[in-house]
Amino acid sequence: MNRLVAILALTFPASLFPFPALAAQKRAITFDDYIALKAVSDPQLSPDGRWVAYTVTDYSLKDNRGTARVWLAEVATGQTRRLTEGPGSDRQPRWSPTARRSRSSPPDRTVPNSGYCRSRAGRRGA
Repeated sequence: MNRLVAILALTFPASLFPFPALAAQKRAITFDDYIALKAVSDPQLSPDGRWVAYTVTDYSLKDNRGTARVWLAEVATGQTRRLTEGPGSDRQPRWSPTARRSRSSPPDRTVPNSGYCRSRAGRRGA
């Protein structure tokens, strides 16, 4: 009998049981909630498979714009860090063939096909 209860407990969906504490916390999403969400996009796996560069965009209703930053995540540990900052947005991270540097589009879009190159440590270089 205990074995049957254990099997049922593991296979029976818990969502069929009402939880009053959780039900009290439910509410509809508001516009402010939606604007506070961050958009994650353009993941790029490094050639050696150890890193993922990606873009995170924060939206500001006050400024009426989104600001994108390039982030870096180590695949093995999941640790993340912001790679770019400053005025404007940085987008489209790309890796060099050796995975030692990543490239992103500059905030100044007046120069086509140019970009920032950064080491994984975040230092800007050529």
